[in-house]
Amino acid sequence: MSHLDSFNGMVVSKYFRTFQDYINFELVCKKFKDNLDKFHYNPISLTRENIKHFPKLETLYIYTTMDDSFVEKNFFKRVIYYPVDCSKHNNKDECVVYRTFYYSRDNRTKYPIPKYASIIGISTYENETIKQLEIPDNITKIDDMAFQSCRMVEFKFPRHLYFIGNNSFAQCSTLTSISLTSALHHIGDFAFSHCSKVSNLDLPPNLTYIGKGAFFGCSSLYSLRIPNSISELSESCFGYCSKLCLITIPTSVTSINAKCFNYCSSLRSLQLPSSVVSIGDHCFLDCHSLIFVSFPKSVTHYGENIFRNCVALTQVTFPEHVTKYQKGTLYGCSAIISYTVPDVICELGPYCFSMCSNLSKISLSNNVTEIGDDCFNRCFSLASFDLPKNVTRLGKETFFDCTTLSEFQFNKVIKSIGKDCFSHCSSLTLLNIPKTVEEIGDQAFYYCPSLLLKLQRSYNNTVSFYDKSQLKNKDTTSSIKDCVIV
Repeated sequence: MSHLDSFNGMVVSKYFRTFQDYINFELVCKKFKDNLDKFHYNPISLTRENIKHFPKLETLYIYTTMDDSFVEKNFFKRVIYYPVDCSKHNNKDECVVYRTFYYSRDNRTKYPIPKYASIIGISTYENETIKQLEIPDNITKIDDMAFQSCRMVEFKFPRHLYFIGNNSFAQCSTLTSISLTSALHHIGDFAFSHCSKVSNLDLPPNLTYIGKGAFFGCSSLYSLRIPNSISELSESCFGYCSKLCLITIPTSVTSINAKCFNYCSSLRSLQLPSSVVSIGDHCFLDCHSLIFVSFPKSVTHYGENIFRNCVALTQVTFPEHVTKYQKGTLYGCSAIISYTVPDVICELGPYCFSMCSNLSKISLSNNVTEIGDDCFNRCFSLASFDLPKNVTRLGKETFFDCTTLSEFQFNKVIKSIGKDCFSHCSSLTLLNIPKTVEEIGDQAFYYCPSLLLKLQRSYNNTVSFYDKSQLKNKDTTSSIKDCVIV
């Protein structure tokens, strides 16, 4: 193994990112002790405090607009690395050198894109009508909102383009095709959002980042293949792509963030790769055609309301180590008729099966210990329910408006029945409330006109449901058929 001499050590140190890295490097051994003395320029941004550590500095590199330019000092040159307007290209000051130029909206009215420019600036063509535009290959970056709301049919991306900024082509509603070049690495937030006529899209193989909402509202996009270079799908990335029916996700992807595919109403099925670890909130919200999804064993977390209003969903397979159904997991999945909760599940979150209007049978194991508020709210077809033996609490509106529910079997450990828990369960005929129940919430049995309620103790806050003398004075719509204390 070869050793690093002092000269090559200096070459390597040019790529350090912080001033502390240079200090640490000089402490490694004696031959690197005076490493900073070798620099005649600064490889990192300088401050008033650390400039003294570069005693032989001749050329000042200024990397950002926030860097100190040390105007009181005389340098051989000042080299400006942050982007400046093309108007500064004819700078006459030989002591100042500009390296990066952006083409601005003001430049556009005076001359075409020059060969020395590498950036199309912020809002340069925003809200313009473009029939034909030649973008030279020297352009490597298109900045934020550069072509936002432009009226154009096609756009030829320059060969060396590696960066597309936020909202750069957003709301280009007449753009029909996007041909991205292989050099592209970055697509910014909402970059192509609401490009409603784009039907085909080829993402280049070197792409490493797709921003939040990058293709949000591309309502004509039909199919999509994610390249192997992508590890994360950002929030709302393909939301409201209403015609998207085919998508291929590679094994490089580990995270699918919130609302990534929400309102993709033509998506029928999705094969998630074995690399996916996390799936965010509302990921498949309102995917009305989605029938089947299988979660790989690699998934350790999935968010709330993940399949909310997936009205065609009939089957979903969760990994065995998932022990909780999150809030609203299957909310509004009206195609589900019968469902068996796996034995490993111990908790059902709030609204978990709410609005599953055709759910007629639900099977829960005795491993379930917690059922969240509104869990079976408005499950209009649910006819019977056996409470798992270890559940001690039923929250508010747990079975609210379950109008077909006629049979309900309590366990022997239930302690609390929440507000409106069985409200509007108009088919309930008999409930035997165990003596273990310590609390019954207000209107727990509101409008259960066929219900005979059998209590083994009295409850101060629910007199209207068990005291016959009080029932006589109540509106019949808020009463039960009868109530006895046994």
